[in-house]
Amino acid sequence: MATSDIKIDELTEKVSQIDISSTDKPKFKYINRFLAKLNLINKDFLPSYIQELTKLPDDNEWFLSVKSKVAEVDKVYGYKYDISSMDDKITDVMKQVIGKDGCYFLKTTTDTGILFLWFDKTTSTIEFYGPKDNIREAINRINYRISKFI
Repeated sequence: MATSDIKIDELTEKVSQIDISSTDKPKFKYINRFLAKLNLINKDFLPSYIQELTKLPDDNEWFLSVKSKVAEVDKVYGYKYDISSMDDKITDVMKQVIGKDGCYFLKTTTDTGILFLWFDKTTSTIEFYGPKDNIREAINRINYRISKFI
């Protein structure tokens, strides 16, 4: 079974079996970083937050598309995936995970149906916004990409 097909409950079980004191650094040692509860957020807040992060103008086509998608969903959840434990590997790994001009983040956003995906360099967190089940799938995909490069 591919990592991206594994569900959160199965990952929780795998994390509990990992010996973090081992000298072997398992690829899944970062899984526990995203197993926390997703947070329900005020969906009216999200478009202005996205605009603040991306610095896009009000009439930007992509921004208007995201704003429209936000209005269509019932509930928006947010999750911040802390990857600060990767220390000196963060920059190199995230370049690969994000892809040239954000192509892999965009693909993950489109393929999973989340609303927005962002890497905050200052806090070393990946932010996910969208419907709960879609976020879980996006987390699985991003974690799979991270595991390929650590």
